[in-house]
Amino acid sequence: TNDDATMFFDLVENTNINLEVVNMMGQQVFVQSFGDMLSGNHRVEIPASQLNAGFYFVNLRTDNGVVSTKLQVLR
Repeated sequence: TNDDATMFFDLVENTNINLEVVNMMGQQVFVQSFGDMLSGNHRVEIPASQLNAGFYFVNLRTDNGVVSTKLQVLR
């Protein structure tokens, strides 16, 4: 992306949600807590327009574990 990115996810139960974006050196460059979210379909915005060009890992942390995906920011 070269703009903000949207992440879609489905929760099977109510849980606490934290989103973090980590650069390739393992440094957190963005962290946001969403608190408790209800089960169901959700989407969150990732402010990729504020990030430098490059590759990142996006980690969605819940009370039960972590789901990770890659994000590439282009300029």
